[in-house]
This record gives sequence, C-alpha cells and structure tokens, in this order.
Amino acid sequence: MIKCSIYRTTIRSKRERVSTMGLEPLMAHIRDDAKKRATVEGVRAEMPSLPPLQRAQLLDSLPRICPALEAYKRRNGETEMRYNGIVLLEINDLKSKEEIADIKQRAATWPTTLAAMTGTSGKSVKILVRGTFSDGSLPTGSDETARFHALLYERCATAYASVVGRPFKSKNARPSDMLRWTWDSTAFYNADASPLRIAPHDLTAQTGLTADNSKEYDPQAITPSEENYRLYAMRFALAVRSMRQQFGIQEGVSEKGDSKENTSYGGGSKKADNSAEGKGTLNGGENNKAGSSAEGETPNSELQLAAIAEACLRLGIPMEETLRQAHFWIITHLDNRERARTIVESTYLSHPQWLGKDRSHGMQELTMQLQQFMKERYDLRYNELSNSVEWRFNHSASYTFRPLDTRMMNTMIQEAHENGIEVFDRDMKRYLGSTRVRSFNPAAAYLRSVEGRWDKRTDYIGALADRVPNRNPHWREWFHTWFLSLVAQWEGMNYSHGNAVVPLLIGQQGCGKSTFGQFILPPELRSDGYRELVDFSKKTEVERMLATSLLINLDEFNQISEKIQQGFLKNLLQKSSVKTRRPYSTSVSEEPRLASFIATTNMNDVLSDPSGSRRFIVAEIREGQQIDLRGGIPYEQLYAQAYEELYHQHRRSYFTPEEVQQIETYNNTFATQRPEVEYLLDIFKLVPEDEEGCEWLSSTELALEVRRQTHYEYSNSALNYLGRWLTAENRFRRVGKKTLHGISVYSVRRRKR
Repeated sequence: MIKCSIYRTTIRSKRERVSTMGLEPLMAHIRDDAKKRATVEGVRAEMPSLPPLQRAQLLDSLPRICPALEAYKRRNGETEMRYNGIVLLEINDLKSKEEIADIKQRAATWPTTLAAMTGTSGKSVKILVRGTFSDGSLPTGSDETARFHALLYERCATAYASVVGRPFKSKNARPSDMLRWTWDSTAFYNADASPLRIAPHDLTAQTGLTADNSKEYDPQAITPSEENYRLYAMRFALAVRSMRQQFGIQEGVSEKGDSKENTSYGGGSKKADNSAEGKGTLNGGENNKAGSSAEGETPNSELQLAAIAEACLRLGIPMEETLRQAHFWIITHLDNRERARTIVESTYLSHPQWLGKDRSHGMQELTMQLQQFMKERYDLRYNELSNSVEWRFNHSASYTFRPLDTRMMNTMIQEAHENGIEVFDRDMKRYLGSTRVRSFNPAAAYLRSVEGRWDKRTDYIGALADRVPNRNPHWREWFHTWFLSLVAQWEGMNYSHGNAVVPLLIGQQGCGKSTFGQFILPPELRSDGYRELVDFSKKTEVERMLATSLLINLDEFNQISEKIQQGFLKNLLQKSSVKTRRPYSTSVSEEPRLASFIATTNMNDVLSDPSGSRRFIVAEIREGQQIDLRGGIPYEQLYAQAYEELYHQHRRSYFTPEEVQQIETYNNTFATQRPEVEYLLDIFKLVPEDEEGCEWLSSTELALEVRRQTHYEYSNSALNYLGRWLTAENRFRRVGKKTLHGISVYSVRRRKR
C-alpha cells in the first residue's frame, strides 16, 4: 500500500509531529470524514474576510500532507523518509465549482491519475500522479531522488496541461512538497492508476532538471496562454468526436474497441462522465473505459490519427499544437511517436488548405515564421560555459538537452522547408546566434535549484574533506574555506580577485587523486565545468579556460616547470577576469573568471617558487591509503550548505594573514631545495635577531662566504633565486636602519663545523 506522511502541530507545545497513513484511507477521510468536513468548511468560510497574516495562521492550524514521502522509524528511534514516487500538481485561483468539477473530471479520464481533489481553499485542484523507472523501481539516495522528482514533475506538468486545458506554473518541485488537509465529497481516487515511466538514462543525462525560472520575457515568444490552452483543448475534443463519428465509434467505447472499467474511490466501478460538448476529456472519451463495444470493425490507430489531424487543421489548430494535444492519445494508441509525427505532418502538408497558401512573403514575414516554428518545435538555450547552443524537442518524452551540431542544424532547415518556410543556412545561423536563444548558466542554475535545502545539521563540506586521509592538521578547515571560494567564484563574489589558492593532493599512483577532483563537481556540471590542464604552451587557450570552466585540475603538477610556476601560473591564479578576442571578432571582450584550481602529483618536493607556496594547501595522502570514493556524495546538501554560508551566514571565503603564514610554514616540507639554498643552509642557520651569535649579512655576503668554504660558484640567476628565497623568509629579514647601503640583510648564525 502506498503511504503518505501527515504533519500536525500540537496546540499546547507547538511541536510538530509526523505520522503515516495509507493513501486509500487518506482519501476516505478526505471524502467522508464529517469532523474534518466541518473544520475545512469553517476555514473556507473565514478565509475571504481575514488579512494575509491571520489567513496564514488559520491555514497553519490544519495538518499538512506530504504525498511523496513516507515517514518510518529506524531501530535507533530516528525518523527517516522513504520516497514513494508521487508528484503533486496544483491548479489555483479557480473561479467556480463548475470549473473545479470540470478539471477534476478531465484529470480522472486518464489512466495515470492517482487522485484528484479540491484544495483547502475551495478554489484549487490537487492532482496526484505516481512515477517509477522503466523497470518499476524507484530512485535511491537524496540526490537521485531530487532529480527524479523534478523530471517527473516536468513531464507530468507538460502532459497534464493538455489534459486539463491549462498550463502549470514552473517551479522547483521537491519530494517534500505538501498540501493542506482538505475535504471533497467527490474526490477521485484510482488505486490501479498506471505509473508514469521514466528511463534511467534520461535522468543521468539530464543537466537541468529543475524548472528554469531565468527566462527573460520575450514579446515575440509564441507561448500559449491559459485561454489558448482551453481553446485548443476544446477544439481538439471536437476533432476527436468528429473522427469517432466518421468511423462510427460509440462514445462509451475506446478507439481500440475494448470496454474496461475505471476504478474510482468508493469501491466498485464508476463510469467517467463524458459530456455531450466534449469538455470532459481531451479526446472526446477515448479513454473512458466503461461502456459497450463498438459495432463493426474499428479502423486502425493510424487512420484515426490522420482523421484527427485533418479535423484539427480545419479547426485552425497549428500542427505542433495538434501533436502536443494528442500526446496522451499517441502514447495510448501508437507505440511509435516518430510515426505519429509523420502522419500528422503528412496530413497537414498534403491538405489543399495548406497547399493553397500564398508563400510570397517578405523578409519580415519569413523571420517571424522561422521564430514561431523554432519556438513551437524546439527548446533552445545558449550554454555560457561551453559557448554553444543546446536543443531538445518541445513536448517530447526526452528532456535531455544536446549540443547543436551542423547535422542537427541542417535537419532543422529541412523541417522548416517541409513546413513551407523557405529559409537558407544563413537565416538559421543568424537565429541560432542571436539573443532570441536564451542564455543559460549551468552553475548559477544549479545553485538556485539547491538554495534553501541544507538541513543545517551536518557539515557536508567537512565530510567531503575527510574523504582525503592526510597528515595536514588544518586540511579540513582550509579545504572548507577553499570550497566556499570556489562557489563564490561562480557567483561573481570575488570581483576584485580570483580564487588564488589551490588544494594540492600528493599521493601514490592509483589512490584516487584525479577522481576526487572530478567528484567535487555534481554530475550536472561535470561535463561542461571540469577540465584537466597539462599543457601550458597555448597561453591564450589556457586563459580562456578561466571563463569557460568551473574547476581545472593541474594534473601531474610536478611536471610544471619552475619558470611556469613562478611566472605564468602565478599570474593565472590571481586573475579575476579574462580579456580575450573571440574567433572572427574585431574587439576584445572582458569576461569574469569562473574557474578555480586543484592540483595532483605523486612527488613530495614540488613547490619551486619560494614566494608562491602560500597559494597551495597540501594534503599528503598517507602511504598505502586511498581517498574514500565509495558511496554517493550528497551534492544537493553540499552546495546548499555553501550557498547558505556565503549568502546568509556571510562566512569568510578567503584566508587571513595568520592562516597564510600557517600555510607557508607547513609547505616548507614540500619545497624543492636547489643547490644554492642547500649550500647556504649547510653553513648558516636563519635565526631570530635576539639569538646569541646572530649576525646580519646580505645575500651577496652570504654567497661569498659559501663560495669561500665550498668553492660553489653562484651564477647571476642562482644569486637572484637566493635573494628571492631569503626574502620569502620574511621573519629573518631586516630593512630600514639595519641595512647595508639600502640592501636587505638577514639574521643568521654560523653552524659549528
């Protein structure tokens, strides 16, 4: 039995309690419970006269129902939630009881509808639909469940918009979505409702599952309004009725000629009510499974669809709208969706009403035709990370965006020609390269989708750092600061400087260093945002990666030369923006930096820049141990925590001078020791100025003393390096009064020989 969670707030203690109830007895209470009826009717009577605050308090007195989650207690007494696959659809601000009854009846005609009821306010309808994977299973893990639920909501919202004749509002659907306790004597419930199936590969390939609320208003967008939904739904119902009359199919029988019962709440069978006007169902009753069989032979589904398409054409329904309205009809009667599209297209394109059109339009008409065609058939977006256009079909079973290549663009042009739009390659390229295609930032969209979801109990960033077993006592704290700076870089919060700190993982081959770098990003951002950098020869391309990547792995860091470490890499890490000239462009554009860095190596002495070691937080993985890559990472909670700490807790995402000093001190162990430094430390020791035997010498004097005792000759470059190394040891340096001709001197003590 499917169970839901019921949340109640106690009157005295104001504590929230959760319990479970089967969906079938829950619907029985919603329909027949006299006590609950009196309570809900009282709320409906009082609400119109109350101000907003008191209205909210009145609603809070009612229990809340979470249809997608079932609460259960573990052996240790803790309450856990189990996902059951139910999604909640809502239609609000309805005007009359007749309108509410019409929408419930429309929803009840479809085999996937689990329940439909009037909402608490008496001016809304709540629809419950259940979904599963293709094999009947449900997702596991919080991240997979959240993405599955968001995809399920999108598909149900798209499909049921044509069923009920109204668009559903875009929202970030979550398994924790709730509705208030309600009462409805005519609530519909079908215990045998078919679940909506989702292929697992659609879930893993999807990169933007939650509703995208970042679309800008476009006055020329061809977006059906609520009135258009109703109009097209009514016309489509008339088209289906016309087809049934043409082939002599009775109203109470499906087009396949079968006769089945549809179980509703209350026991027994209940005939779905198909009104004479065809308003009750979208297809005039083809899914009403009560009644007698049709007399004579029923024509095949392809002929029926062709007749429906011809009637839709005569009624003035656009071809793409016909395919959208027929979505459920096609699923029920034709297994091949591509075949269904071919039938509808051939019916439209071969009809005299279509062939007789005058196509001698000017450029303005052609442009508007192309825009309408593209918006009706495709959902396009410009990916700001990959700098490419991505596409997917509108009103399709596949919700995955794919990169637009030349092959697909040519297909779009051919389909436009088939629809009577005489566009050329240059016209299509102009459209795809214009601002008519909305921009999409994957990182920003992902962070908005997880906003407010952190449970505020667990440190998920610290837990991610703990997966790396290492000797650095400050690793967990330093990694936390770096991770916040990573997210702040995506959000443009580091506007004056870039994230100049790099986690450096040192460990043996095969311990999981590079894989850990990939696992920092969620799957939705990994394909576009993760890059590995080993070649610094093409500096322009490397700098472009700062604006088109989210995380760059400096793999095999020990192979980066000392010259690059001390020059190009140091400059790269501190950049806050990138100035580039794109191909075929005559101007230089400045783009914000998005990328942060992580580095991996299997060698210990890799830091060759004495003054730049503060930019690395080193984690030396213990010998024989592996980075823990088992189990899933709760990315939703991980990034929701970072977002909460940055925007609401205002936690610091940079290192203090004291922490920088700690980093420099810790990194001395991993610095490369060149001969000029080794000879110096063999003879002298850098000591505080108050230590006995201390003397002040310049770098030149130190080099001369080393040559006298070891006969090692310092070249000019070696002498310059020695000066930089000594300058990095700032606590032993003295400037001002104790200088020799304006040259810095250093406090040293001679070692006893």
